[in-house]
Amino acid sequence: MTGDNTEPHPTTEEDIDAKWVSNAIHILESKIRRELIFYLENKNENEVHVEETLDYLCNLDGIEKNRSQLKIEIFHIHIPKIQEFGIIEKKTENKIKYNPISQMSLLSEYIYKFTRNT
Repeated sequence: MTGDNTEPHPTTEEDIDAKWVSNAIHILESKIRRELIFYLENKNENEVHVEETLDYLCNLDGIEKNRSQLKIEIFHIHIPKIQEFGIIEKKTENKIKYNPISQMSLLSEYIYKFTRNT
């Protein structure tokens, strides 16, 4: 997913289209990105130090990377992809801000309705 593929976030169920769903699925296909989003959703703070997210991710089963390798991936792959989708924004070099979007729940509803109609 590149910057030109990013669509504005839908605000209603009718605004969700196949391209938005495809981009959302692309974001969620990576375990690291799913876990990062899960971590941010469950924090009581809007802004989080990236080091905190690294601590969390390094202690998860199924993520077989050392801390320095994971840090490189987080900064150069995962944060930019999540940022393009609008779920987070980089506040400083070491801080990210979580922007909860209700469209993820709309996505679940859309997928449920779509699979029921086919």
